[in-house]
This record gives sequence, C-alpha cells and structure tokens, in this order.
Amino acid sequence: MQERGEASRELERSRSNDAAGGFSGRLRRYFTPKKASQTFGAHDHTIELDERRHELKAARRKAVAMRAAIGLAIVALLAGLGWTVFFSPLFALSASDVRVTGIDEGTAEVEIQDKLSPLVGTPLPRISMDSVEGSLESIVEVQSASASRAWPKGLNINIVLREPLAFAKEGEGFNVLDRDGIVLRSAPEAPQDLIQVELNTESEQERSKAMGRIATVHAELPPELAERVALYISDALTVELRTIDGRVIKWGDETESKLKAEVALLLLDQRPAQVYDVSTPTRPVTS
Repeated sequence: MQERGEASRELERSRSNDAAGGFSGRLRRYFTPKKASQTFGAHDHTIELDERRHELKAARRKAVAMRAAIGLAIVALLAGLGWTVFFSPLFALSASDVRVTGIDEGTAEVEIQDKLSPLVGTPLPRISMDSVEGSLESIVEVQSASASRAWPKGLNINIVLREPLAFAKEGEGFNVLDRDGIVLRSAPEAPQDLIQVELNTESEQERSKAMGRIATVHAELPPELAERVALYISDALTVELRTIDGRVIKWGDETESKLKAEVALLLLDQRPAQVYDVSTPTRPVTS
C-alpha cells in the first residue's frame, strides 16, 4: 500500500511539471534558432533597416538644405538685379544720350534742357515717361511731347511746338499768339509774317474760342482778300475784319466762310461802302 501511494504522488508531480513547463517547452522545441531567425528576422537585418532610416533622414535634411540654399541664391540674384537696374549707374540717364526732335535750334531749347537736367544721373527705370511729358508740356511753346527710353541710358523725345498765328497789341509791345490764344512770347515790334488780332473776351475759354474762329476764317480767305485785311477782331460770338483802307466787314461766326469771302470780294470791288455785313451771305447788307 505504501509503495502504491508513493507512485501515485510521483505521477502527480510529473503531471504538474508538465502542466507548468509543457507549453514553453513545446515553444522551444518549435522555435529552433533557425526558425526564429526566419520568422522574426536576423539581427543583421535590423541593423540594416536602422541604417536605411538614418540615410533617408539625412537625404531629407540635405534636400531641405539644398532648397533653402537655392531659394537664398534666387533672392540674392533678384536683389542684385534690382539694385543694378534701379540704383546702379549702369542705366543712369546721360545728358549726351538724350535725343530731342521737333524743335528748331534755339526754339524752347534752353527750357527743355532745364526741365530734363534734374533727371540726369537717375536710372531709366525710375524715370516716369508721363512725368517727363507733363514737365515738357508745361513749357508755353510746347503743344505736346512724347518720351520713350533709349536703353541703356538715353531718352528719345519728340516735341510738337505751338505755331505762331497772330499778334495782338499789348502796352508798348506785342504778344505773339497761337490758334488757341496762348501767348507764346512778347515782341517789341509787330511781327511781319503774322496777322494782327484784337480779342474782346473776358476769360481764357472765350479767348481760345475767339482765336479759333479767327484761325478758321483766315484759313478760308482767298489770297486776294487776305492781303487786304489789316485786323481781325473777335469776341465770344462773332468775327469782324478791318481792311487796310479802313472799311469794316462784319463776318458773323466762322461758318460758310468761303461763300462769305466770295460775297465780300464782290462787294468791295463793286459797291463802295464803309460797312459790309456778310454774316448772312445770301442777303448781304452794306452801309
């Protein structure tokens, strides 16, 4: 009986040990070193993966640094280019490279030079062509101006001058006028190649209109009548002509000037009178 009881206890201990260590034992028997290496990877493979990760990180850092360097280089290049174009003397305006056309020698030349001289030495990209044109058009004798850059350091300027048309008595001298009534200059003596006018107006706008009417009438006169006219008088509405021998031709407005000129010539030659009213050319009146 005693021997049977010891055998039973030994069997229980054996089963208990198998229960406690049987699973780990079976794992050890299944995962041999070769199988574990195949399943979880070798240690060498783990090192190689870490190296690849470090290489990728390094490559990313280099790419970021390269992009930053390229960006800085572009910024520096643009800054240098901007300084060269807008601030360096490479494109600075040179007085010897300014070309002005449309003026006669001495005509408004000094004033034009005075307007342009402050710009000499300024880089062309910083010079406003509109400002140049506006500055030149402020000169009385200049009707219009156009300006363009002539690279690397010049300007091309074309000037359209106002044309003198008439003169008007002013004090002891005479004012020279264009067709807009602009006083171009003063003269001590009456210019021989211009017509004489008298403007009875109160404003610059009326003055301009009056001169415009006179210019239109004068352009329509045939030479044989124009050479007999000594004075053109105009107000805000009408024109009147005074002949060399003192007769008066009431012209009215500037319309139908060719017909009015034909009628006036016939009357001057065929009907002696002091006043000829051709404002309505189909029904002229003399007195």
